[in-house]
Amino acid sequence: MRVLMPDHNDAPEWTRRCPRHRFYYRSDFLNQGELKPTAQSSDTAYIMFTSGSTGVPKGVVISHANVMAYSQAMIERYGYCSDDRLIHLPELSFDLSVHDLFVAWASGASLFSVPERELMLPDDFVRRHALTGWTSVPSAVAYLKQFNKLKPGCFEGLRVSVFCGEPFSGQLASDWCAAAPNAVVDNLYGPTEATVAFTGYSCSNGVDFSILPLGEPFPGLEVAVCDETPTPVPPGEIGELFLGGIQVAQGYWQDDEMTKRQFIERTFSGKVSERWYRTGDLVSYDARVGLIYKGRLTRQVKIRGYRVELTEIEAVLRRNLKTEFTAVIPCMNESKTADYLVAYVETVDDFIEDDVKGACEADLPSYMIPRRLFRLNKMPLTENGKTNYETLEAMFREMAP
Repeated sequence: MRVLMPDHNDAPEWTRRCPRHRFYYRSDFLNQGELKPTAQSSDTAYIMFTSGSTGVPKGVVISHANVMAYSQAMIERYGYCSDDRLIHLPELSFDLSVHDLFVAWASGASLFSVPERELMLPDDFVRRHALTGWTSVPSAVAYLKQFNKLKPGCFEGLRVSVFCGEPFSGQLASDWCAAAPNAVVDNLYGPTEATVAFTGYSCSNGVDFSILPLGEPFPGLEVAVCDETPTPVPPGEIGELFLGGIQVAQGYWQDDEMTKRQFIERTFSGKVSERWYRTGDLVSYDARVGLIYKGRLTRQVKIRGYRVELTEIEAVLRRNLKTEFTAVIPCMNESKTADYLVAYVETVDDFIEDDVKGACEADLPSYMIPRRLFRLNKMPLTENGKTNYETLEAMFREMAP
């Protein structure tokens, strides 16, 4: 790894503990040939891991061309520049961090990382540092509102605010528009496999929706709404969303089979792209507002902006409880995201709920650990012998307060 240290004339003592790194100091910057970039646009810039349905995370390979196209699109769309002061909220394992880091690097903007003690309620941090740019999942706004921190005009210094990672309710968007009256407010959409965000909807076009639209693709990118064949469906009909263009990732790290399944070579009438990513998201297209989100094809859900495969959690429960019959269902809110998870386990043995949760912590982050666990004598099954999730969801609705 190359480490740039233009504020140092020579090596600090601690660099001796990093023999695999190469350090560059002030004098090296006088020799431009020494620091000349050697990467090609098709080379890997980073690998972002997402949750996998088999319990094995998928590494999404993003090239320099992918991330530079995204960064440039964001700078052109929002006019980020060296005068901007941007907030940084997400963990580096979440691809919204790519937006923060690469946009700041490419535009010369300052990036302010929020300390852990202020992550949940960063309102004072924003005002204290006179920030001009905000990027987060919509859940961050919900927490501010819950603690009465989202008051009209409270973020009047913001110039740009964008939201991504989970559905954004119209009511929450309206509250944010009032809190940040001088800011552009946009709802962005995009999977990790398409480099952070791919489409956008401006709240200046209205927020009178239960869930904000996904909007239109960024310039130079393409979308197609297809049936299972796949063939594009007429506007207004629901289909799976396909993404095409320079931001589409190279594929999955060391997984050619998955790459071939999700990244397909295909041409559609009227489209330029010849390679597409199958998102698994169900959408329809409305000429007035663009793409409208309709749900997921698979059993993936979003929790706090993180994409979660429920089958991965089931696999961890099976290992810890030594049973083959586990089922995880989400407790969904009106924004079509999960507030928390509930697990059902078929076993003859009693178990202590807190002990199971503690065992899961070795394999799962906190947001993926079920809040409630229930023991069943018999798991409900469909006629095909598969777990009947609809029955489990009905059971939980009956017992939930």
